[in-house]
Amino acid sequence: MAPAHNDAAILANTGSMSDKAQTAGRWRWPLALVLWFLGVTAVVAGLVGCIDLGYERSVIGGQLIRYGFGGGTALVLLAWLLKPGAAREGSRLFAIAFGWWPFAAFAFFIVWRSGVSAEQKIACDAGDGDACFRLGERWERRDREPDARVVFETGCDGEHSNCCVALGSMREYGRGGEVDLTGATGSYEVACNLSHALACSRLGSMYRDGRGVAADLERARHHFDRACELGQASACEASRLLNSPR
Repeated sequence: MAPAHNDAAILANTGSMSDKAQTAGRWRWPLALVLWFLGVTAVVAGLVGCIDLGYERSVIGGQLIRYGFGGGTALVLLAWLLKPGAAREGSRLFAIAFGWWPFAAFAFFIVWRSGVSAEQKIACDAGDGDACFRLGERWERRDREPDARVVFETGCDGEHSNCCVALGSMREYGRGGEVDLTGATGSYEVACNLSHALACSRLGSMYRDGRGVAADLERARHHFDRACELGQASACEASRLLNSPR
């Protein structure tokens, strides 16, 4: 009778081990799936951060690289260590995660773009003219011209020549607000005094045509000559035409 009892005990133990293996398989599979999804998502965040290196080199871009690649590597490694099932199931994990990455990339792109804008706005308000100019350009591309005009004005107040030229153009042509020829002339003058060739050329045009200021050919010629010295080829031609006999 003892052997029969031993056989029954062995069968019971085998059944118990089988149940435990099945239970472990049931929780390993969804856990590995979640870890794999999170890992791929984190790696995508790192890739978005790499894109930032070629454009903005922002703080948020650096954080996406640091935490994205670091966290993604750890999560993918954990998913692999769980060994959730057969190779067929592993290939399913890969396929599902691969199909997820475009959505993750779009989400992190929105996060990155919003974060960079906020970061540049803070820097612009603190007096960083380069940040004002980059933010203004971005908002112009996104059809937020009134907002762009405001940050260009902030940058121009800090004597950032590119901001002054951009602001002058918006004032001259009424983009992002009303036409303000007098204000445009003032913006161009600030930039010209900072040796911005295009600003000097546009200022010459304003004096030549009497737009925003009284027509003054001598001052127009002076600004065209200055722009020519700074490398603006069209200003050289404009000055030559003013000097040619009529």
